[in-house]
This record gives sequence, structure tokens and C-alpha cells, in this order.
Amino acid sequence: MRVAVVGASGLAGFAVVEYLLEKGIETVPLVGSTGNSWRLFSQGITPQLVNVLHPDGLSRALGGCTHVVNCLRGDENVMLQGTRNLVKEALRAGATRFVHVSSVAVYGDRPAPGAAVESAMPSVEKGGYGWIKLRQDEIVQRTAARGLKSIILCPPNIVGPGSYFLLEILGCLLRGELLLADGGSCVCSTVDARNLAHACFLALSEGSTNGERYFVTDDEHARRASAHERRAGSAEAKAMGQRKAPRVGRREERAEKGPVARENRRRAPGIRGWIRPADGGQVPACDRRADQSSS
Repeated sequence: MRVAVVGASGLAGFAVVEYLLEKGIETVPLVGSTGNSWRLFSQGITPQLVNVLHPDGLSRALGGCTHVVNCLRGDENVMLQGTRNLVKEALRAGATRFVHVSSVAVYGDRPAPGAAVESAMPSVEKGGYGWIKLRQDEIVQRTAARGLKSIILCPPNIVGPGSYFLLEILGCLLRGELLLADGGSCVCSTVDARNLAHACFLALSEGSTNGERYFVTDDEHARRASAHERRAGSAEAKAMGQRKAPRVGRREERAEKGPVARENRRRAPGIRGWIRPADGGQVPACDRRADQSSS
């Protein structure tokens, strides 16, 4: 297995690269520039420069890669045209699986009650982050129909060292500008970057490959008030300490059976919620919280 990670300098991309290397998997970190690649260089990892808007260079970068993980971030043109080029070149290169990191934002800032499961119809206003992520999903799904085995992971807010979501909250706390609606009783949906990386690792070999979506969340129930209290009290300890394992997969599948598989790892005690489908294979199962904010 040789895995290309596109957007490897970002929060999610770096976590995926680090996790795959720890698993002994040959990994090709691809970045648009080295300006934000300090995390990679600090770990002795040299990324490969590639412009996703130039198909020729992208084709060379993907040469010999059997799997692709797409953590691409940027402006609308980079995210959409870049994704079109990426799936096209991955298909041409003969990649056996394409893992696309999307977002629960595709279901809108105010998702309907039915959006508690992945099979719900996405609904989002044009022009925002969620709309761009939805367009990316559709690009991946169309290419999956042409033969590129693909899986889409939808995380909520991604947390961990350097998380924009956490930094914004901490900035508001420091300025005394944080306001919690309803006393902070709303559900706070997050996934640790490390757990998202574990989900990407699982998606390299498990789950449906026809472009279906899978929610990815941490395996805990948190309200915004308690979450902000923890972050205000010890943000660094929260970022660097024990992570709880994620739930990955489809809610409809989780109801069949209890856990049948468990994996222990360094920063998260395990992964739970797996079920065994009728054909005897294994696919991950997942949960979705009521709050579906942007990743």
C-alpha cells in the first residue's frame, strides 16, 4: 500500500500522515506550498510540492500510489477544480481507493431533524463552506460511478493542536466575547484530529466504496458549556492527553449488533461500535450528534 495524502500540511492532513507512518504504511505527503508545513518538517517528514490545478504535475505525484486521502483545503477554485483533477488522475493512475474528507456542513448550518443519518438529503445555501464541500462530494460520487472506489468521511468540528475551531473559542474567551446560547445546553459535536486520522486509516480498507458518506465523531456526549469549560481550564492538556475513540460509519448499521472488534492505540483507548454485516465482512459504525457545525 502506498498512500498519497493531499493537503498534508493542514490539521487533518498532518494527522493522517503521522498516523499512517506510525502504522508502517508508505505515505506520500502532498502540499501546495511549504509555508504551512512546519509540522511535517518538525517530524523529519519532507512533503512533495504539487499544484492540484496542474493535472500533469498531479499525475506525476500520484504515480505508484495505490490509495489517495483527500484533505484538500483552499479557495473555491482549488477545492473544486483541484478535486476534479485529483479524482481524474487517481482514476487514471489506477488507485484502488479514494478517501475524501468532507464535513457535516454539507447538511447546512441548521440541518433538518432527518439529517441525523447519512442518507439524509444534504441542504445548504450556495456560496458557503458547506456548499463547496457538497460540490466536492458530488465530484467524488460521480467519479465513483465511473469506477474509482471512493468513501466520504464527514467530521464535525475538528479539534487538536492548532485547531481553528479551538483557537477561535480560546480567542473569544480571552477577549470576554464568548456567548453560550441556552446556557451552553446545545450538543457540541467534535472529532479529535487523531481520531479522524484513525477513521481515514480504516477507510483505506473498510466500508462502502460507492461514494457514500460516513459520519465521524468522538465517542463522547458533550454539551457546549462543559466543552468550553474543559478547553478554558486546560486547552493544552486536552489537546495532548488521552483521546477517546471515534465512532465511524453508518447509524443504520450500528443497530444490528454490539461491538465485535476493538483496537488499542496510543492516544485513544479503542474503537467501538463495529458490527458484522450479513456477508461476514466488517464495516465501521457511527453516531451523529444533534449539532452539525462546520469542520
